[in-house]
Amino acid sequence: MKKMVAKKVKKTAQLRRGRSFSEKSKAGKIRKIKASLSKHHKKKNISKGWMFWKK
Repeated sequence: MKKMVAKKVKKTAQLRRGRSFSEKSKAGKIRKIKASLSKHHKKKNISKGWMFWKK
């Protein structure tokens, strides 16, 4: 029983870590895209950025 509980706790911790990581990386991507947009103002960059962000 104790082993099972430990596994569950580990899994939830990983999920939580994964979620926070994905949110952070998404925020980083958006920031990078916005920076590139403000730097270049090229249509190519805009379309690429938004496609990348949607994925």
